[in-house]
Amino acid sequence: MGFHKRWLMNDSLIDMYRDRGINAVAEWVDGSDALIAEDGLATRVIDLLHEEQFNSCEIWNKVSELISNASIKKGFKK
Repeated sequence: MGFHKRWLMNDSLIDMYRDRGINAVAEWVDGSDALIAEDGLATRVIDLLHEEQFNSCEIWNKVSELISNASIKKGFKK
């Protein structure tokens, strides 16, 4: 049995959301045993997920809003 840790980087989180949507982010986060987040967006997402019920639709809507706002601020450069 392995230990799955995930590194959440702000840009990677935005790119994952842009390419495959919130479901990809949910699968990435849900499939880990430990989460290590970069300061900023990734930290806010992790804090929000652990503040409330993890599988709550309302929480995932808030996460989606955070990431989409960060994506807009980042612009459409790839």
